[in-house]
Amino acid sequence: MAQPPRFESKGECVCHLKKSIYGLKQSPCAWFDKFSKAIVYHDMTRNQTDHSVFFKETKIGIVILVVYVDDIVITGNDKEGISLSQRKYTLDILQDTSYLGFKPVATPMESNLKLMPDEGDFIDDPDTYRRLVVIRILKYLKNAPGRGLFYRSFGHLRIEEAVSCGCAMAHTTCELTWLRTVLQEFGLLTQSPTPLYCDNQAAIHIASNPVFHERTKHIEVDCHFVRSKMESKDIITPFVPSRSQLADIFTKALPKNAIDSICSKLGVIDIYSPA
Repeated sequence: MAQPPRFESKGECVCHLKKSIYGLKQSPCAWFDKFSKAIVYHDMTRNQTDHSVFFKETKIGIVILVVYVDDIVITGNDKEGISLSQRKYTLDILQDTSYLGFKPVATPMESNLKLMPDEGDFIDDPDTYRRLVVIRILKYLKNAPGRGLFYRSFGHLRIEEAVSCGCAMAHTTCELTWLRTVLQEFGLLTQSPTPLYCDNQAAIHIASNPVFHERTKHIEVDCHFVRSKMESKDIITPFVPSRSQLADIFTKALPKNAIDSICSKLGVIDIYSPA
């Protein structure tokens, strides 16, 4: 350990810290700086868009290293594809909450349930409702803890996103711009625009047609940003019918058959289930 600047002392002295190293505000920066130098020394390149991402190109593919707080994830490309699953984490949660032996449910939310503000019993403690929601989700996780995303390799890379309103379009466009820059630095991005599917035709027209400007002054900045990315051919905004909107799985209480259909389209599979 080196002595701090302007506090150098000659002789055989040691520093007595008033706090542990993990308690110091400078410790995360010092740790990441030392880690980054060590990684770069081993011929890995730091991504300029996200400094917590490092990559190394080899003759057989690419190796990507991601740092999140004090966790490190290493991945790369593969001929078959890449599977992302949190089966162990899910089972640990079920074990810690003693729900490992409970009967599973097929959906994370009860479908066809209408909640009215003037019906039902009033709950004084909102934690009671939150616990009921958490219990439902835990039972759903028990249904298939090994489910995960599988990105099959087709020999090319294609990015797609789905949204359902104008504000979501602007936010998703920001994320796509960042993602395209990251992948471009990896050398994995094609020059074709990224499809941003939307089931709201009004939002598509507002984003693509400046005639609607006078009616939408409250979202003017969002419109200009999305429109600029469309004009630069970074994104395109095809319309998708509501019945085919994949984003519904995150926002609506769907029945089991709809959830299974969307999961299949998203590439959600259980690699641990018996064949």
